[in-house]
Amino acid sequence: MQTTDVHDFEVSHHKPIKGREALVSHVTELAADFAATTLYATELLRHIKEPSFADDQERPEVFSGTLYLMVCGLSLVFFRFNGSKPIVPIAAVEGSHPKPLTRLELLLPQICEYLGVMETEAGHGLNQELLEVLCAKAVFSTTMYWSLTNTEDHKFDARFMLRSVKSSPAIMQYLQPIVAIWDEMLPRIKKVRRFDAPLILLHFTDTFREKINSVSTQGSGPEANTTAIAPSSPDIVTS
Repeated sequence: MQTTDVHDFEVSHHKPIKGREALVSHVTELAADFAATTLYATELLRHIKEPSFADDQERPEVFSGTLYLMVCGLSLVFFRFNGSKPIVPIAAVEGSHPKPLTRLELLLPQICEYLGVMETEAGHGLNQELLEVLCAKAVFSTTMYWSLTNTEDHKFDARFMLRSVKSSPAIMQYLQPIVAIWDEMLPRIKKVRRFDAPLILLHFTDTFREKINSVSTQGSGPEANTTAIAPSSPDIVTS
């Protein structure tokens, strides 16, 4: 069996998975999201740096519009995976995949951080704060569209609104075993991965590790009262 086969990471397709198998499946899905999104953002930067695509004067506006459409498209993918009814975040790791909107919530800060780090090289002119505002607008537009066109009542449903990852005790608790199993698996991942670019590897900062380990699982901590819609702080997942 080839080393790149998913079975190397203990995933079974013959029965509903739970326990360790579910953890392995969830974290590899999140890692795949992370890698794909980094490559996605890299390609966006590659295009806007081409003089034939946008000159120095046009670049900030072209980049803003392209990023907006990119985040709208990415959001629609996960909203379609999610379906017509909002899913309440839960701390339990169940089944083979993370909840679609949880996956989207985790990807937004990654996009903002990566593009913010690359700002000087790319010359797109948006700092971290502007990137977060732009991405939040794109996600809000997608949320409005999906809620009005794909729900039974065809009305705006605030339950589809994304929250900062840090404002959800359930998601923070969900990530505790995810981080632990990823740390265990990472040496194996590095041995068999085909891409040498370190930026595509899922990574959790020390600051975020401290945050998830100290989160109040009963929702009584300060994070429970946060209602931000914008992407989470960039120390959640970073390259």
